[in-house]
Amino acid sequence: MSSYSQDFPPNPNDPQQPTRQSSSGMKWIIIIVATVFLLGLLCCGGFGLLGYVGLKMAGSQIQEQIKNDPVIVEEIGEIRSVSMSLNKTTQRANEQPDGEQVVVFDIEGDRGSGGLVGEQGAGGQFSRFRLEKDGQVFELSQ
Repeated sequence: MSSYSQDFPPNPNDPQQPTRQSSSGMKWIIIIVATVFLLGLLCCGGFGLLGYVGLKMAGSQIQEQIKNDPVIVEEIGEIRSVSMSLNKTTQRANEQPDGEQVVVFDIEGDRGSGGLVGEQGAGGQFSRFRLEKDGQVFELSQ
């Protein structure tokens, strides 16, 4: 005598049927890809933040160094901001025939704004500043 359950196929609506489990391999692939993506995002963000903080620190140091210079006081006034201009620095570096390393800062004060050009010497220190404002060049006494 044959069993009743063997004569008919299993009922798909029967809650007792074992459910098919999703592939655990696909889960691991998604987890690994997501982890690599997040780590890459954190690294890029971290380096970006370090670069931003470094540029802000350089601007603050330059501001302290030149704030009492007579040319700055006369032409710029009280300094509101000093920030390194990467575009102008790159452009200026391409124009330098002798390989002189210059850095350009955008400077803004209550009497005007301009470009502050400094030579980068040994140890990364900036020296020999000149202010470029309205087509004129002013040597600073630093």
